[in-house]
Amino acid sequence: LSFASNTDKDDDYSEDKEGGGKGSQLIGGYSKVMKDDLDEVQEYVDILEDDIQDLLDYDDDCEIKVRAAQKQTVAGTNYIADIKSCKPDKDTAMIKFFVPLPSDDPDQKPTNLEEYDADSSSSSSSSDSGDTPVGGFQDVTDQDTIDSIKEDLVTIESELRALLSLEDNNGAIVYVEAQSQVVAGVVYR
Repeated sequence: LSFASNTDKDDDYSEDKEGGGKGSQLIGGYSKVMKDDLDEVQEYVDILEDDIQDLLDYDDDCEIKVRAAQKQTVAGTNYIADIKSCKPDKDTAMIKFFVPLPSDDPDQKPTNLEEYDADSSSSSSSSDSGDTPVGGFQDVTDQDTIDSIKEDLVTIESELRALLSLEDNNGAIVYVEAQSQVVAGVVYR
């Protein structure tokens, strides 16, 4: 995941919303939140203010201001927000949180607050649940699931060959490993 902070006040994050520019999103990936839409992210951050202050060890009088953000739509929305840091030795801090769908939580209260480290793509959670974060990938280790994936590969082998432009039917398509992502269904990669 690459993340560019919006530190230039004149940058409107609106370059080329289609076709691979700043505003485009890979399916299942994160996309930049446009400058005009940062108010919505700020509202969620305001709801989480006390939790953020505890997580990042900020004073109660610290003003937490969103400078830039990314979002990933899953069964709800994951956000990564670049906020103004209240620490003298650090200009910004990054947090990650999840906002459920209105059908799951009519109030859409943000949850799963974590400090986010873009360099290592790791995070420390405000709760020590040990669960995979909502929208995150985890390795598939259950043998029954692995067997099911192998069966599915056999079922879709001709489509895979066409998709990958594999003309040689003698080469085998072999299961190596899989990861799953819980969304409104399950995505395997």
